[in-house]
Amino acid sequence: MKALTAIWVFVIIALATILVMRCVERGEFKKNLADASKYTRMTEADILYVSNELKRKSCGDCILTRTSYGYICREFKTGKNFRVVMK
Repeated sequence: MKALTAIWVFVIIALATILVMRCVERGEFKKNLADASKYTRMTEADILYVSNELKRKSCGDCILTRTSYGYICREFKTGKNFRVVMK
């Protein structure tokens, strides 16, 4: 009977640990999500400038990421990086 009680105690402690870890992870996710709202959105002028620069450089579908100097675009098919320096 003592072995069965020990197993139950272990299972309860393990489940409690997993639950606490998930709650902490969720809190960090919400914090990071709130920090992401601080970023400014692209203006229409920025969108036009970036899209014209990427067309000029013959860039296909890509992921656009904001950097300190402007934007960087990583193309899906080839993996090439295209930099767009903002004026």
